[in-house]
Amino acid sequence: MHMYLVQFMILFLPRHVAVDAIRSSVPEIDLSATGGITDGSTRYIVADCGGGTVDVTVHELTRARNLHELHKASGGTWGSMGVDCQFEQLLTNIFGEKFIHYFVKSYPTSWLELINTFEAKKCSFCPSKQVAVSLPLPFSLIQSFMDQTGTSVRTAVLEYEREGVQWTSQGMLRLSPSTMMELFEPTVHAIVQHIQEILQVPSIKKIEYLFLVGGFAESPILQNAIQDAFRSLFRVVIPQDVSLTILKGAVMFGHDPTVVHIRRSLFTYGVACLNRFIPGKHPKELKITREYCDWCSGVFDAFVYADQAISLGYTVTRSYTVAEGSRQSTIINLYASEDEVVQYINDPGCVKVGHLEFGFPYDLKKSAESREIVLSMVFGETEISAKAMDCISGQTTSASFNFLTK
Repeated sequence: MHMYLVQFMILFLPRHVAVDAIRSSVPEIDLSATGGITDGSTRYIVADCGGGTVDVTVHELTRARNLHELHKASGGTWGSMGVDCQFEQLLTNIFGEKFIHYFVKSYPTSWLELINTFEAKKCSFCPSKQVAVSLPLPFSLIQSFMDQTGTSVRTAVLEYEREGVQWTSQGMLRLSPSTMMELFEPTVHAIVQHIQEILQVPSIKKIEYLFLVGGFAESPILQNAIQDAFRSLFRVVIPQDVSLTILKGAVMFGHDPTVVHIRRSLFTYGVACLNRFIPGKHPKELKITREYCDWCSGVFDAFVYADQAISLGYTVTRSYTVAEGSRQSTIINLYASEDEVVQYINDPGCVKVGHLEFGFPYDLKKSAESREIVLSMVFGETEISAKAMDCISGQTTSASFNFLTK
């Protein structure tokens, strides 16, 4: 019998930070030392704060230098772009939503220059220095605002009547330190709150370190907020070259992918299949009839569950019978859901992520036997792989995987 291997190009987890990358960035941290766990292992959190998103993972480093993921990777859209959005909202409050919409559409280059200018000021802003931030507005904004509204930018800023927002004699928009802090507050608060929620999970105990990495981690405001919130619980570590730590970890992980021995599945993965229809148990709208038998379509058959601990090379094998034995091909659809319990593929949040198509090159009508397919899926690595075997023919089946882009 022959088997055909297909690689599902599905990212199983967000970015992992290699232990050696952290150690090289923070040489005084000995992650191999005996920590709060009696077996000599060390538990730590990695908060990867980038421009668009924040990814938080919780790991345990064993004495044998193996990584075990203690909680599935989580996060949200709380990257530094959230601060940019608050700045854009401030401009909208000052100049009006209608004008800002017009300006962005009519002068995209000037708008991008303004946002880039704020980006540079934002990254270097340090609250301890108590220095106001002055932003030059594009001439096109100043002129078009006068043309569109008949009001000067200076007048609009004065009418906004906010102490921390001023128009200078040099023609700049000046934001006080307190106003800058307010622009950071929603995004930083969301990050701190999410980490606090993770710490409430019963299995997350005896954390010794929190590593703050990623481009947004260079912000003194975020650093201070994380230190203030968690320094009493564990040591907050900000590695050298903080924005490059993830990149270093990715390279090192590429050299030794086996360093992560246990992962947590982000989703519940399964396939769509048919079950014999049972009145009163299965929904009537899912009932179909094939070859004189009543079936329930769209039944979700789970292979792994969300937040399930998955060891390296973890394999699940299932057998399926083709509902119509005379078919020349069959398709197995793969679905994923953030929910742990999924009954049907049309449950809320359950989405199709791909399919495997099996073609049979010979005439099945010559055989009255039921056609059985054995499907094995391998988890625990950065990709999900699948093996398919046609039990009747013993011949190699053709298979193709289409990664969905929509």
